[in-house]
Amino acid sequence: MNRPFLFARLAQQENDVANSYADMTIRGSSQLELATYLAEIGRVFDVSPTENGVTALFDVVYRIGPFFWHGWRVGTFMPESSFVEHPSAHLSRHFDCVVLAVAVTDGNVFEYQLIRSGWLLDDYNSYPAYEEDYFAPPIGGNAELLCAMFGAEEAVERVEDVLRYSENEPSKRRYRQAEDRHSDLMAVLGLPGPNAPRA
Repeated sequence: MNRPFLFARLAQQENDVANSYADMTIRGSSQLELATYLAEIGRVFDVSPTENGVTALFDVVYRIGPFFWHGWRVGTFMPESSFVEHPSAHLSRHFDCVVLAVAVTDGNVFEYQLIRSGWLLDDYNSYPAYEEDYFAPPIGGNAELLCAMFGAEEAVERVEDVLRYSENEPSKRRYRQAEDRHSDLMAVLGLPGPNAPRA
């Protein structure tokens, strides 16, 4: 039986980066399995109830450090790593499951990596030129694959629509904040989003 959010809380680190956060959505491992394992390895954050085989871990990055391994190509088996080095790859391998790792940076950039059993299947960046401060449309993102991994095959067109909007095109100003794109994507996929209830 799932309980409200489990907290394996050893210490709390305040998130001091405005409008920045990271979450993981996991298909194939339960709330109890995840919370137990995280407590065993001394890691701390909120683990959602499991619904339809999906469990979410919230506010991951600011408690453990680096989140994404940039530079890995889709189709790559990500090297053996500790939880601290790469939490999503580590959990996907440990539980032989699917992990959707999401990060929002400064409220402007929405990124994800989709990992299954240690393999990087897909990645996405809504604003790849953010640090260089010039326009570039979103890159990556395989809507069909993303939907298949979470049993939402009927949502492919709507997911594609969410991924392709660019914050910098005057005719496509739908997502002024990266959190809004994140929320819409998770809603279309039927997954817990950044505003999911917390205990």
